[in-house]
Amino acid sequence: MNQFPIFIALDVVDDHRQILPVAISWSMPDGQIKSTLIAPDEDWEIEEIALGDLDLETVIDQGATPAEIVTEMNLDFEDTTIYCFDEYQDIPALDALFQALNDEPGFEVIAWQQAFSTTASETIFETAAWVKEVNSLNLTMSEDRVKQMLICFAELR
Repeated sequence: MNQFPIFIALDVVDDHRQILPVAISWSMPDGQIKSTLIAPDEDWEIEEIALGDLDLETVIDQGATPAEIVTEMNLDFEDTTIYCFDEYQDIPALDALFQALNDEPGFEVIAWQQAFSTTASETIFETAAWVKEVNSLNLTMSEDRVKQMLICFAELR
């Protein structure tokens, strides 16, 4: 069985006042990916226009609550390091998710390139571009960003 690091990516709304999550995807050690929309917390001010292609009603109706997501993440990630796609977007969005419950993550989140301790960053970025192209990945979707990280890891380890 393959053992992969846990990679995570979030789709967010960024209105320059706050970064809020609207979808999340993460990988499991066996390479499977979990993805879900995130129903907004009652304290989050998400304007429909900021959602782009997403419909606010769909996000509310089909999204998991922050409590459901945090519970599942805590089960999946207990005391481990998580590798995020975009630390400037994903970490604040994760913070908002946990703050909705007055909680803090029980895991460390760092940039995904750090999963490749001995690989030059230029090689990582070249491989990532190649993976995106040959797999026709849409990097505006969190699930495809997680796929890209998993495939890069498999290619470079």
